[in-house]
Amino acid sequence: VWCDGLKLASYLTLPVQADLGGDAPRSATALPLVLLVHGGPWARESLGYNSMHQWLANRGYAVLSVNFRGSTGLGKAFVNAADGEWGRRMDEDLEDAVQWTITHGIADPTRLAIFGGSYGGYAVLSALSRYPHRYACGIDLFGPSNLETLLASIPPYWEAERIRQYRCLGDPRTAEGLALLRERSPLHRAADIRSPWLVAQGANDPRVQKAESEQIGPK
Repeated sequence: VWCDGLKLASYLTLPVQADLGGDAPRSATALPLVLLVHGGPWARESLGYNSMHQWLANRGYAVLSVNFRGSTGLGKAFVNAADGEWGRRMDEDLEDAVQWTITHGIADPTRLAIFGGSYGGYAVLSALSRYPHRYACGIDLFGPSNLETLLASIPPYWEAERIRQYRCLGDPRTAEGLALLRERSPLHRAADIRSPWLVAQGANDPRVQKAESEQIGPK
């Protein structure tokens, strides 16, 4: 899949009964699709056995994982293309890949789900609030909802990461950076969410603290 000149290495798993085989992915019918978003975002999806893909495909879902901009292992320029793009072009990479599956008759546009943890959970919240009618449901596993509080909670032993986080998300020490963090935080668009969604959060998570889920969860 290509997005504004970037090649997005992606992995698609189809249920065996729907997979028509061949050099390109083909499905016998348009399927319910789960977009599975990796965490990090400085991580990547790789070719090989994926238990979540297999479990969902076994139950009749097409499953898509995308190495959106910021994913590692695809060159420094690809990683740096994510700077300032949380909640924007990183989201749009995912959307373009999903649209590819719809255009090619693989995914049913009325039966799309988005599922991810950590950064992937943020992507779930961002997608549900930016595109309220796109996904039938979403599952957020310990995803940040408020980028201001996410950065404020960086633990002392992660101090070396602080500058990179500021560069990628927005620098809260400046008015421009603070405005960017607020704009890109799903918390401030939560009222726009229309699809059912589930939030799971660990009480002792040292990085994405439970306040991230409590802020956006049911009151």
